[in-house]
Amino acid sequence: MDRQISSLKKVKLDGHAGEEETSMMYFIRPDLVDTEAMGKESGLNQGRLNAMPHAFAGIHWYARYPNHFAGDVLQANRELGELLVTKDANQLAEPIRYLKNNNTIEELHNEFYNRAENPLKKN
Repeated sequence: MDRQISSLKKVKLDGHAGEEETSMMYFIRPDLVDTEAMGKESGLNQGRLNAMPHAFAGIHWYARYPNHFAGDVLQANRELGELLVTKDANQLAEPIRYLKNNNTIEELHNEFYNRAENPLKKN
């Protein structure tokens, strides 16, 4: 599946609301994707706070991406979106299956809280 995804991807910069996220939405809810608006605004880093390289401000992301998406080309590909949604669903199913059949996390939590009550007590 990863090879198919790679073959369909067209962009180098793919951040928030970029090619992958837009393609996933185009697969899930195409009515929410405004394909006519694609390409009308830049998704490149505008660098408006580059003069402040060693600090971070709450408005940093907006300073970089004022059009609210990060990507060098904005496009929607339904097939790419379906592959990405399927891959994410499969990845999510793995830990769910593990958790349904395994109590290790619960046991670790109990051990942690028991030891936290008296950290100097030897087991």
